[in-house]
Amino acid sequence: MHLILKAPRKAINFKQKSLRNNSVYDTIFNRNSPLVIWPKIAKIMRATDEYIMSHHSQYVNQEKALKRIRYYISFIAVSRLLGSYNFSIGDFVKIDKYTDEYIEDAWSIVYTMAYQDMQVKKIDNKI
Repeated sequence: MHLILKAPRKAINFKQKSLRNNSVYDTIFNRNSPLVIWPKIAKIMRATDEYIMSHHSQYVNQEKALKRIRYYISFIAVSRLLGSYNFSIGDFVKIDKYTDEYIEDAWSIVYTMAYQDMQVKKIDNKI
């Protein structure tokens, strides 16, 4: 649901027990949202995971590492596909071509940022 809520960072640490809170549950399972979004979200996340594992498994060798980046990559890829980070549920429902090209584009952004962050941490640890 992070794609619709535009909150990839929250998705990383989301615990299923959070759904016990009625406001969280109502936000995620909004009665006004069309049911067709759920299969689309699943398809996009599956495609993202499969692409990352088949093309970049040397960088994402643990499930924990995949979990940390998959939400960012799928959000950026969907945003690029739709031409805006400010897309609506209606825009999202219309997605029909979520291709490897968009995933690779998002991967290059996320990987570059993560690599720079790792280099900064290495420098900080040496000081």
